[in-house]
This record gives sequence, structure tokens and C-alpha cells, in this order.
Amino acid sequence: MNLRYRLISFSIIAFSACCLSRSYSEVKIEKIMTYKQTVKPELFDNYRFATYFSSDKTAYNLRGFELARPGGKILSIKVNPAGYSYALLHGKGEKTKVSVYPINGDNSDRREIRGLTSPSAIAYTADSRKLIVADGGALLFFDSKTLEPTGERFEAAGHPKELAVSPNGYFIASLTDDRADIINATTGAMRTSLPASGAESVAFTGSGSKMGLLTSGGALTVYNTSDFMAESSTGGLGNTRSLFFHPDENYAGMVSDGNRIQFVNLFDAGDRPVVYESGVGGARFLRDGKDNIYLADFTDTALRYRLVSGFTPNYSNLLNRMVEERMNEWMKMRPGETELEYRERVNEESIRQQRIRFNNEAATELALTAGLGNFGEAVLGRYNPENGTLIISLPGLPDIYLTVPPEDMAGFGDGNNLQYSEPVYTITPANTFELLYVSVFNPTNGKTYVFDNLENQNLDFLALSDGFVSLDLIMQSSREDVELKSIKDRIMEEARQKNLLSDHTTINVESHIEQAVDATGKRVRNYHVNFAYQVSEEGSAKEDFAPGRYRTSDSHAAASMLRIIGRAFRSEFAGYLKSGKGLIIEITGSADALPINGSIAYDGSLGEFTDEPCYIDGSLTTMTVTPQSGMKTNEQLAFMRARAVQDELERLVPDISTMDVTYRHNIEVSKEKGARFRRIAVSLIFIDAF
Repeated sequence: MNLRYRLISFSIIAFSACCLSRSYSEVKIEKIMTYKQTVKPELFDNYRFATYFSSDKTAYNLRGFELARPGGKILSIKVNPAGYSYALLHGKGEKTKVSVYPINGDNSDRREIRGLTSPSAIAYTADSRKLIVADGGALLFFDSKTLEPTGERFEAAGHPKELAVSPNGYFIASLTDDRADIINATTGAMRTSLPASGAESVAFTGSGSKMGLLTSGGALTVYNTSDFMAESSTGGLGNTRSLFFHPDENYAGMVSDGNRIQFVNLFDAGDRPVVYESGVGGARFLRDGKDNIYLADFTDTALRYRLVSGFTPNYSNLLNRMVEERMNEWMKMRPGETELEYRERVNEESIRQQRIRFNNEAATELALTAGLGNFGEAVLGRYNPENGTLIISLPGLPDIYLTVPPEDMAGFGDGNNLQYSEPVYTITPANTFELLYVSVFNPTNGKTYVFDNLENQNLDFLALSDGFVSLDLIMQSSREDVELKSIKDRIMEEARQKNLLSDHTTINVESHIEQAVDATGKRVRNYHVNFAYQVSEEGSAKEDFAPGRYRTSDSHAAASMLRIIGRAFRSEFAGYLKSGKGLIIEITGSADALPINGSIAYDGSLGEFTDEPCYIDGSLTTMTVTPQSGMKTNEQLAFMRARAVQDELERLVPDISTMDVTYRHNIEVSKEKGARFRRIAVSLIFIDAF
């Protein structure tokens, strides 16, 4: 099978191409911000880009202002992920306590959790709504706002010295001196117990798909959380502590020997860049509001933020996202395509072949963006006249081999005039690029030579179909996607006939099946159904939200999209509304940059919201909107558009209330003005739907 691609244009995720395959990364410090302290920082935690730290018996903010003196030495400081409070574990020996403070409060605002015996570790859940306390052989849960017990009590062996919660909310890692217990964060069941003599630190990657464990002697073990089998083990890292991961999940970082911050490439343990810092006590990665990545750390005298680059990108993650997006689109039934035609086009073999094509196509796009298409630096290597093999060395890539007859070699010279075209790349399991195919033209003799290794491509790394999603299920999903579009077309036509919508409004509906692994390790198939709309500038004033409006009835486009959802899940799609099953509903509310003069009145009919968790540009935060406060910011306005959608969804589809529903409210505020930036979108993710 010769798969050759002539890539003309493409649009992909941009990333730094500072480091190519076969070369080790070097951390580059673009900028340093130093905040000197008059006390010695000992522990720290963050909310987004803000740092809070403790020294002996006192908690401080980044500027060194005293925040709290809870009584006794501070043993742990944890900032609520949504940023409205922080918890302190403090005391001595068995006389320890847990106190909680509002993020903008002072020592007079202290609230102590009562009824604890000897708390030894604390952590917030990933959604910020609960505080977990390890106390007397149990994990106890408290509402993070009221501090009242939630009634959940999980068994925990020994006296954990550290708790870590996976960002996906699946797991709680309970660390003692000799073991790491992994507990199902929903049921409390023990998922696994990992021996860890001399355990120092435990952490999860941002997706929760991997977990790292540091033990004495400078050993790092990384586990895949689908089965908690070790993926890699690296030793000789020194006296280590403070484990953390790069946001792209390609490096683990840790403090080593108190004089350096060391990183380990999760794909190649030999790649170990280092940042040297005398007296460093802890470190982690942070993102600012512009999505820049900073390395935050503290020493005996200061806290520092370093704007860093130079890490080898996680090409594998980029590739997987690109391939899955293209496969989801390719497997949909095309307009006018019959079921017979669809089954002829989409079958086990064609799915396999198409995934390989998309893999090589996307990998080639990534490679060219990373600068690997510059063959001008190619160097001719050895030539074997017995089999006619010429080695060509390429910068940042494994060598390639051309078959060149001996009589043609005289015309190659130093190889500087060779012309390379039609390259095809792949990405290896080691997160490096490899050239699979290239055409080489020699203008001296007018001949073309081909390097073709497509047949020998290592396909183990590809997520090829293994029958987990059957063809019948794929066919069912495709039929439903067509039916969903049919419902959309009917409702939009009804709206046009009533002069509510015009051709200026476009509503998009899309569905697909996603393979996943749940907290028990069971492989599940989640069903995604997505709804969004766009209104052009010409129609936005009439068909979408006016300035300051947020109720769904204020937008013909939003109301029509919600009618599509209501009709679909009261009829053809009602079977997915299964009592007790998991459902994640993501609602995105948007606002433009038009400033709000004064405040927008709110009557409280959708509820009162105080420090309500939501996401702004993907980061967890909180929002407060009450009848007393009204709405003074565009973030509040966008939030209320999302909450109005939730209210209307529950009215249109009452059976949603029978499911185990998790709402996620996403807030987006454009930097531009105009009604086309005031919109909403809805995604429903049915967990283990098939």
C-alpha cells in the first residue's frame, strides 16, 4: 500500500518547534518575575496565577501580606480550585486542626472544622465543591462553602501524609510512608494499592490519565490510570520532592536535592532538562491569562515565576486529537448516502486504512510546521555498491535509504542539488517524527528515486479499531446524526415561516461516539451530542441576544436551538435519558466586549449564585450574581446566559432530572463588540451510553 500525500494547505494547533526529534530539550527562561519575601516560604499553593504560601504559623499572599494565623505550625495549605477559599492543616503531633478562610479574608474570618480527631492531610475535590480531610483512618468530606459534612466517609489506611485528587474527578491518591492507595472518588472503593517504600510525593496529569509517584532514592514511577500498570520508571533523580506535571503531559517535574528543578520526559527518560536554583523548596507549572506557561517556585527568600519554553511538544496528543476529529467526520453518513452505500464505504478494513491515512496526513502537517521539511541540510552518507543502498542523513530525523544503481552514483556529487518532494511522516511511540516516504529527484541525470517505508510502518502506536465500537453501533450513530439534522431543519423552517429566523442564522448539530475508561477501569462508550449556532452581523440584531439580554426567550436563535434539543430528547433520542446514568451537560454562555454601564437588573428567578463554580476560558473560577448585585461585568452576563439555558433545558426535557447530571458552565467573553459574539452552545455527554 503506497499512501502518498501532496499537502497543499492546512490549519492546525500552533506550537513551538524549538525541539525536534532526536534532540534533547533545553529549558529556556524568557522572563523572570521575583517576589522577595521577608519570611522563609515553606509550603505553597495556587489559584490560577495567584500564589499563597505559609511560613511556620502564618499564611501569606504573593506580596508577602499576612493572611492568617490559625494557631500552631501550618502543615498543609490548599487553595480551593475555584478560588473562593483556602484550607490550612495546622498544629503539632496529634493535636492538629483544619481551618478554612475566604480567599480575600483575614484571620478574623477563620472557620474551623469541628469533630476531627487527628487530621493528617487535606485536599479539595477537582470541582471545588468539597473539602476532603484524612482523619483517623478515614477520608471525610465537607461542603467547601458551608463546611458541613456531606455524609461521605471512605476508608483510608494509616495516617495519610498527602492527598491528591485527579483533575477528572475519578481518583483520590492517599499517600503514606510505604504505600499509595488509589480510591474511587465517587464510591470510595479501593481501586488499587501500590507499594511505595519511602514515598515522597504523588500527582496526576491534567487529564487524569497518568499518575506519578516519587519514592526515596530518587525514583519516579509513572502509571497509566486506566489499569494502574507502570508505564515507566526512572531512577537516580536525587533527593526528590514536590512532584508535578507539564500542562501538555509530556514532562514530570520535581525538586531535587534542594538545588535544582529537574524534569523527565515521559516519552524518553534520557531527556532531563534542569533549572538550577539554590534553596528551592517547591515548584509547579502555571498558565497565565494569555495561555503562557510559567514555572512557579519558591526558595528561602523569594517566590519566582519563570516564563519557560524549550520543552519538546507532546506531538502524540496533538496527533491523536487531529486524527479523532477527522475520523469522527469521515464516519458520518453523507447527505444522500444510502445505508448500503454507507456500509460499503465504512467497514472494518476501510476504517483501518482511513485511520492510517489520517495519521500520516496529520503527522506530516505537524512535521512540516515543526520545520522538518527543510531537506536542504540533508547529508549524503555511506553507499553500499553490493545492494545499491545510499544513506541520507536528515536533520532531526532517522536516516533514510535510497536504492541507487552504482552507475548513477557519479551524478549525485555532494547531494546539494537533490530535490525532495511529497514527504509523508509518522510519529513514533517515543513522540518523535519518522519519515515514511519521500521522492528524491536528481536534476543531474533527470532520474527520480523513492524512499518508501509505508508498508513497514509500525502501526502498534495507532488507535486502530479493535471492534470495541461495532460497525452496527457506528451505523446507528450515523443514522441518528442524520435524524438530528432532520429535526434541526424542520424547526429552523418553522422559525423562518414565523419570521423568527432568516438565512443569517445557522444552527449546527453533531454527534459521535467516544471511547473512554471510567474510574473502575471499565471501557465505556460515551455519546456526545453537540449544539451550537452562528448569526451573521446582518441578522444578529433581530435574531440573537440584544445587549444586556440573557434569557433564552430574548434570542430567536438560542430558543430555536433549544427547541431542537427538546424535540430530539422527547422523541427519537429519549432512549438515552436513562434513570441513574451519568450525563455531563456543558453549556457555554458568551458575551461581547460592549461595556456594561452601571448594572443589569436581575430578579432572582433563576436562583441566587454566590461563589458558584464555573469556567472562564477553560479555567475553574467562581461567579456571583444576586438580585442585590445584578450584573456589572460581561462575565456575569455570559454566566447568566448559560444558567438560563440550564433552566430551559430542564423545562423542555424534564427526564434529565432522573439522571446523574453534572453541569459545567463555560464562560467566554470576546474582545470584539457585536451581537454575533452573544451566543450559547450546549454539549450533552451520555456516559456509558451503549
